[in-house]
Amino acid sequence: MRMQMLVLVGLVVQGCWAEFPESRFREARADFYPWVDLPVADAPQPDRAPGDLRRDAPVDAPQTDVRLTDLPRVDVPKADLPKVDVPKVDVPKVDVPKVDVPKVDVPKIDGPRVDLPKADLPKADLPKADLPKADLPKADLPKPDQYVPPTWKVVPPPATVFNDLSAVWGSSATDIWAVGTGSRILHSTGAWANYTAKPTGTNNLLDVWGTSSSDAWTVGASGTVWHFGTAWTAWTAKPNGTPSLSSVWGSSPSDVWIAGSNGTLWRLVGASFTSTGFTKPGGNPTLRDLWGTAANNVWAVGADNTIWRFDGTNWNSFANKPPSTQTLQAIWGSSATDIWVVGTSGIVYHYDGTSFTYFAAKPTGTSDLNCVWGSSATDVWLAGDQGTLWHYTGTAWTGVTSPAGNDNLNGMWGSSASDIWVVGDGGTLLHYSP
Repeated sequence: MRMQMLVLVGLVVQGCWAEFPESRFREARADFYPWVDLPVADAPQPDRAPGDLRRDAPVDAPQTDVRLTDLPRVDVPKADLPKVDVPKVDVPKVDVPKVDVPKVDVPKIDGPRVDLPKADLPKADLPKADLPKADLPKADLPKPDQYVPPTWKVVPPPATVFNDLSAVWGSSATDIWAVGTGSRILHSTGAWANYTAKPTGTNNLLDVWGTSSSDAWTVGASGTVWHFGTAWTAWTAKPNGTPSLSSVWGSSPSDVWIAGSNGTLWRLVGASFTSTGFTKPGGNPTLRDLWGTAANNVWAVGADNTIWRFDGTNWNSFANKPPSTQTLQAIWGSSATDIWVVGTSGIVYHYDGTSFTYFAAKPTGTSDLNCVWGSSATDVWLAGDQGTLWHYTGTAWTGVTSPAGNDNLNGMWGSSASDIWVVGDGGTLLHYSP
């Protein structure tokens, strides 16, 4: 439709509307504006030569004002759109504090430049010293991680000590006592020394035992009984008589036994030793050693193959043993069912919890065996006269050469399998250690 209107307007402008008959104009008008009644002014036709159809040919005709009627006004209704109220968002104002960084004025140091002169030192030509090469003997030192097996070694006794040493005991590896003839007492806290804080006297001391570093006993000839707390003192609360006391042992500080000649058996009750309150077998043999596992399981051995046992109430002779007339010198066990007894003429018994039997798997020899001690059932040592030293490892006893030669060895004690002491005649001290 827009194109048609443009054509119509163009015809009017060009003055070509005169060429159209009224009927065609009205048809065109009706096509474009059917609702407009457009009157057409009657004007004379221009004079043109026949066949002159030019649009721009001059036409001598009066101008006619042609006007379209006023189109009716169309009122478009106004759309009333609803008003949308958008809520106002109040964003809080954030006050960021102003940080005042102090200005640091670093002073500039203008120092004069110092040019140090280069020192040209003269080169010293020192003569080369030709030192003789020293051929030092190579020391075979053990490596830190190399195992060094323990061996027996002689330890020199303190000066002027030539007494026969009878027994040794310690509360630890650094608290050891040794006693001997002439009331000799030695003490070691790492090195052996004479111990002089003791009662006067010259009686032979035959045994030593204790429960701690402040509780030890030593006994000897003529009924000698001394106790150590902070110093050695004579113990007078004991039965009358002067028997030779050979051994002391206890299950605790308040349960201590002493044994000796003529079947002597004394028991500590409270603060006094007593020979009453229990029974014992007859015969009164000399008892040489005591050992036990508890207050109701204590053993005593001695002359004439004597083996007695205390059951907590009385002493009884133990009959399950080999026949012999030898003196049983020492007893020790790793438990109540593993006990060793040694004696004169090389005699060795073993107890298995039922009976004592003669143990034949040992070196030949008839030297008296005086002491026995072990760290376990498979690590047991014994020593005796003529430097006898045997070791048991679970099967048989084997002989070991004593570094003390033929000196009689009388007492033995150890803190472990690799820390064992043996004492003997003439102040002999042997140490088994790495």
